[in-house]
Amino acid sequence: MEGDIQIRRGGSGSKISASLSELIEPYATKDLTLDELRKLVGLGVAAWNLSSLDESLRTSKIGQLLEVMGASDDLNLMDLIRELIERKLARFADDSRFVVSWNVRQDKNKFHISAAALIKPDSDSTESKNPQPPTEGAGNHAA
Repeated sequence: MEGDIQIRRGGSGSKISASLSELIEPYATKDLTLDELRKLVGLGVAAWNLSSLDESLRTSKIGQLLEVMGASDDLNLMDLIRELIERKLARFADDSRFVVSWNVRQDKNKFHISAAALIKPDSDSTESKNPQPPTEGAGNHAA
């Protein structure tokens, strides 16, 4: 039926929240606070979405993201974003989903990441080739 919404899993068949968790796992130490984990997930989401861009546009968008975050001179943060992009490309190369919202909440001693994503259309439109990375906290709603 035309106009029906279909919900399906992305490239690997996993939930996007599980893929994001795997993406940031090496950087998520047990002593992170809720706020620190939210920042890390935000960087992971930005890296995930930026990974779909070609290299020259990706570099420009990383610079814009760091500027918005007030961290344009932070080489460690730039390196972390690049590492996350490389990790995404290595582990989830066939997953073309675009994260549109995300949240981290704490329930007792456990953190829960939730996220929603769209499947990138196979079109040549400018919009699909120039997605905007989320800024710090974008899409993040306090629990």
